[in-house]
Amino acid sequence: MLNRRSFFTSTACLGATLALGADKQESIAPSTGRPKRIKLGIATYSYWHFKTEKVPIETVIEKAAEIGVEGLDILHRQMDIPEKEPLTAAHRSYLQKLKRHAFHNGIAPVSISIHQNFVQQDPAERQRQVEHTHKCIEIAYGNGVSQLDCSTVLRRCAQDWSEA
Repeated sequence: MLNRRSFFTSTACLGATLALGADKQESIAPSTGRPKRIKLGIATYSYWHFKTEKVPIETVIEKAAEIGVEGLDILHRQMDIPEKEPLTAAHRSYLQKLKRHAFHNGIAPVSISIHQNFVQQDPAERQRQVEHTHKCIEIAYGNGVSQLDCSTVLRRCAQDWSEA
Protein backbone atom coordinates (compact mmCIF):
# COMPACT_ATOMS: atom_id res chain seq x y z
CA MET A 1 0.00 0.00 0.00
CA LEU A 2 1.30 3.44 -0.94
CA ASN A 3 1.41 5.86 1.97
CA ARG A 4 3.11 9.19 2.35
CA ARG A 5 6.35 7.73 3.72
CA SER A 6 6.74 5.13 0.94
CA PHE A 7 5.92 7.77 -1.70
CA PHE A 8 8.72 10.07 -0.52
CA THR A 9 11.16 7.18 -0.23
CA SER A 10 10.37 6.03 -3.78
CA THR A 11 10.67 9.49 -5.33
CA ALA A 12 13.91 10.19 -3.45
CA CYS A 13 15.42 6.96 -4.78
CA LEU A 14 14.20 7.73 -8.29
CA GLY A 15 15.66 11.25 -8.15
CA ALA A 16 19.01 9.97 -6.91
CA THR A 17 19.11 7.30 -9.61
CA LEU A 18 18.41 9.82 -12.35
CA ALA A 19 20.95 12.27 -11.00
CA LEU A 20 23.69 9.64 -10.77
CA GLY A 21 22.85 8.22 -14.18
CA ALA A 22 22.85 11.66 -15.79
CA ASP A 23 26.22 12.44 -14.25
CA LYS A 24 27.63 9.17 -15.59
CA GLN A 25 26.24 9.86 -19.08
CA GLU A 26 27.84 13.32 -19.22
CA SER A 27 31.28 12.02 -18.27
CA ILE A 28 31.37 9.61 -21.23
CA ALA A 29 32.63 11.43 -24.31
CA PRO A 30 33.03 9.68 -27.65
CA SER A 31 36.65 9.56 -28.71
CA THR A 32 37.02 10.00 -32.45
CA GLY A 33 40.74 10.63 -32.54
CA ARG A 34 40.16 13.58 -34.88
CA PRO A 35 40.87 17.19 -33.98
CA LYS A 36 37.87 19.34 -33.16
CA ARG A 37 36.70 21.05 -36.34
CA ILE A 38 36.32 24.79 -36.72
CA LYS A 39 32.97 25.83 -38.16
CA LEU A 40 34.44 27.81 -41.06
CA GLY A 41 34.39 27.54 -44.82
CA ILE A 42 37.03 28.20 -47.44
CA ALA A 43 36.50 29.45 -50.98
CA THR A 44 38.19 27.39 -53.67
CA TYR A 45 39.40 30.56 -55.41
CA SER A 46 41.44 31.36 -52.30
CA TYR A 47 43.86 28.67 -53.45
CA TRP A 48 43.69 29.49 -57.15
CA HIS A 49 44.28 33.25 -57.16
CA PHE A 50 43.09 33.35 -60.81
CA LYS A 51 46.51 32.43 -62.15
CA THR A 52 46.82 30.58 -65.43
CA GLU A 53 46.82 27.09 -63.94
CA LYS A 54 43.69 26.25 -61.96
CA VAL A 55 44.07 24.55 -58.62
CA PRO A 56 41.81 21.46 -58.72
CA ILE A 57 38.83 21.62 -56.38
CA GLU A 58 39.80 18.15 -55.11
CA THR A 59 43.10 19.64 -53.87
CA VAL A 60 41.26 22.43 -52.06
CA ILE A 61 38.95 19.87 -50.43
CA GLU A 62 41.96 17.94 -49.13
CA LYS A 63 43.70 21.08 -47.85
CA ALA A 64 40.49 22.24 -46.13
CA ALA A 65 40.21 18.85 -44.40
CA GLU A 66 43.85 19.03 -43.29
CA ILE A 67 43.35 22.32 -41.46
CA GLY A 68 40.00 21.30 -39.97
CA VAL A 69 37.62 23.47 -41.99
CA GLU A 70 34.13 22.06 -42.54
CA GLY A 71 32.65 24.07 -45.42
CA LEU A 72 33.61 24.86 -48.99
CA ASP A 73 32.52 27.67 -51.31
CA ILE A 74 33.11 26.35 -54.82
CA LEU A 75 33.85 28.75 -57.67
CA HIS A 76 31.98 27.55 -60.75
CA ARG A 77 34.72 28.76 -63.11
CA GLN A 78 37.23 26.59 -61.26
CA MET A 79 35.33 23.36 -61.96
CA ASP A 80 36.61 20.96 -64.59
CA ILE A 81 33.52 21.49 -66.74
CA PRO A 82 32.93 24.09 -69.46
CA GLU A 83 31.46 27.22 -67.96
CA LYS A 84 28.87 28.11 -70.61
CA GLU A 85 27.94 24.73 -72.11
CA PRO A 86 24.84 22.79 -70.99
CA LEU A 87 25.42 20.03 -68.44
CA THR A 88 26.08 16.60 -69.91
CA ALA A 89 26.17 13.15 -68.30
CA ALA A 90 29.97 13.46 -68.04
CA HIS A 91 29.63 16.82 -66.29
CA ARG A 92 27.12 15.38 -63.82
CA SER A 93 29.48 12.48 -63.16
CA TYR A 94 32.26 14.98 -62.36
CA LEU A 95 29.92 16.82 -59.97
CA GLN A 96 29.10 13.54 -58.18
CA LYS A 97 32.81 12.77 -57.92
CA LEU A 98 33.39 16.16 -56.26
CA LYS A 99 30.49 15.61 -53.88
CA ARG A 100 31.78 12.15 -52.92
CA HIS A 101 35.34 13.43 -52.45
CA ALA A 102 34.10 16.20 -50.18
CA PHE A 103 31.99 13.74 -48.17
CA HIS A 104 34.90 11.35 -47.67
CA ASN A 105 37.03 14.25 -46.42
CA GLY A 106 34.36 15.57 -44.04
CA ILE A 107 33.81 18.73 -46.06
CA ALA A 108 30.37 20.14 -46.85
CA PRO A 109 29.91 22.17 -50.03
CA VAL A 110 28.01 25.18 -48.69
CA SER A 111 27.98 27.63 -51.60
CA ILE A 112 28.60 27.89 -55.33
CA SER A 113 30.06 31.21 -56.51
CA ILE A 114 28.97 32.23 -59.99
CA HIS A 115 29.44 35.28 -62.22
CA GLN A 116 26.77 36.83 -64.41
CA ASN A 117 26.23 40.08 -66.26
CA PHE A 118 22.53 40.77 -66.53
CA VAL A 119 23.15 44.39 -67.55
CA GLN A 120 23.05 43.79 -71.29
CA GLN A 121 21.42 45.82 -74.03
CA ASP A 122 21.03 42.70 -76.18
CA PRO A 123 18.02 40.62 -75.00
CA ALA A 124 19.59 37.43 -76.40
CA GLU A 125 22.72 37.98 -74.27
CA ARG A 126 20.60 38.61 -71.17
CA GLN A 127 18.78 35.35 -71.90
CA ARG A 128 22.13 33.49 -72.13
CA GLN A 129 22.99 34.87 -68.68
CA VAL A 130 19.64 33.62 -67.32
CA GLU A 131 20.23 30.17 -68.84
CA HIS A 132 23.70 30.10 -67.29
CA THR A 133 22.14 30.90 -63.90
CA HIS A 134 19.69 27.99 -64.35
CA LYS A 135 22.64 25.70 -65.08
CA CYS A 136 24.39 26.88 -61.91
CA ILE A 137 21.23 26.26 -59.87
CA GLU A 138 21.23 22.70 -61.23
CA ILE A 139 24.92 22.34 -60.27
CA ALA A 140 24.17 23.56 -56.75
CA TYR A 141 21.19 21.22 -56.42
CA GLY A 142 23.27 18.26 -57.60
CA ASN A 143 25.90 18.98 -54.95
CA GLY A 144 23.42 19.52 -52.13
CA VAL A 145 24.25 23.22 -51.95
CA SER A 146 21.47 25.57 -50.93
CA GLN A 147 23.26 28.86 -51.60
CA LEU A 148 24.45 30.57 -54.77
CA ASP A 149 26.82 33.50 -54.47
CA CYS A 150 25.86 35.36 -57.62
CA SER A 151 28.35 38.12 -58.41
CA THR A 152 26.84 40.29 -61.08
CA VAL A 153 29.30 42.25 -63.12
CA LEU A 154 28.03 45.73 -63.82
CA ARG A 155 29.38 47.09 -67.06
CA ARG A 156 28.33 50.39 -68.46
CA CYS A 157 25.84 50.21 -71.29
CA ALA A 158 26.16 53.93 -72.00
CA GLN A 159 29.23 55.52 -73.58
CA ASP A 160 29.91 57.72 -70.57
CA TRP A 161 28.47 58.25 -67.10
CA SER A 162 26.51 61.37 -68.11
CA GLU A 163 24.36 59.17 -70.39
CA ALA A 164 23.74 56.50 -67.74
